Amino acid sequence: MYVPFNKGTKCSLRIDGKRYPAELVDARDRVLRMQCLEDGFDMQSRGIVVEFEGNGGNAAYFTRFLTAAPDNHTELILLRSANLNCDELRSFLRVPTEIAVTITLDDSPAKFEAKLLNISSGGALVESDALPELEYGEKLQLQIVDDPGISAQSELMHFSNGKPSSNLRVGVRFVNVDDASVRALTWFVWKRVKMFFHDYS
Repeated sequence: MYVPFNKGTKCSLRIDGKRYPAELVDARDRVLRMQCLEDGFDMQSRGIVVEFEGNGGNAAYFTRFLTAAPDNHTELILLRSANLNCDELRSFLRVPTEIAVTITLDDSPAKFEAKLLNISSGGALVESDALPELEYGEKLQLQIVDDPGISAQSELMHFSNGKPSSNLRVGVRFVNVDDASVRALTWFVWKRVKMFFHDYS
């Protein structure tokens, strides 16, 4: 049975064998925004199954927990698997952005202008034509221009074209982030998740 992902559709979230009543708030492609009526379940669960009941039978979809409202874990963002393979799912939701940042390197006081193309609670994709040649594993400090209180130490994980170039797109993961910065980043990403779902409240 196929269930269309319509707002307000009632469903259950099956997490580690237990079912929690929920409601589909919105859907964008494979990304689902859910409202769960209970809290207290393990967000580290390897997979969350979304189950719909209808007159034609039941439908179930494998998903992975991506993020939640920082102060309300009953509002969840899940990623639906395209091929029912839980290993295929990302650990963090990457939210599209066009945000100006400055980058500093561990061994230099110089600051380089860049742009965040997307961000998650675990990392980001950054574009810059000002960066010098970089190496894998190099440490970068990202600071958001419009919100100087938000910065994060990052580690270079990959180049988008597979090698360094004069116009870099680099993927980084956040490392050694203190609790205050984690919270600030989580709120920053969550606000953009809501924008992604066209919810500006």
